[in-house]
Amino acid sequence: MGTVALVLGIVGLVTWVYPILGFPISIIGFIFGVIAAMTKPPQRKKAIVGIILCLVGIVLNLVISVFIV
Repeated sequence: MGTVALVLGIVGLVTWVYPILGFPISIIGFIFGVIAAMTKPPQRKKAIVGIILCLVGIVLNLVISVFIV
């Protein structure tokens, strides 16, 4: 699950320009990252990096959504 969070965090950062795609991807990646960080110690580093990337993606999506509306 840590790898899934990392991949979704990267995809969320790539798609932050399109909030309809980037926001849900980042939210799902964040959820997977939190679950992975609490349950699987071997993938904890990947999960933490995924959480950070997803949070950055969420912030960027919110900023772009505010400027669009």
